[in-house]
Amino acid sequence: MIEDLSQINSLLVQFIKPAAFAIFLMMAVFYAVISMVFSYHWKTYGLNRFSVWKAQVIYLLVSISLLVVAASSLSGIQ
Repeated sequence: MIEDLSQINSLLVQFIKPAAFAIFLMMAVFYAVISMVFSYHWKTYGLNRFSVWKAQVIYLLVSISLLVVAASSLSGIQ
């Protein structure tokens, strides 16, 4: 029984953690791209720069937190 549990744990480490890392990494890149696109469109549509700046900071914080979650999912419970 204990050997089965250790095999299941090694399978989780091999497959699920890299998958979670890839998913969170893609989400972080997605948020970074969205922030760039939105800031470009908001500048062309003439919204004031302060709202563009606030939105960029929010998207940057979200992407950084997603990267932190991705890194912690790789170095999680062994």
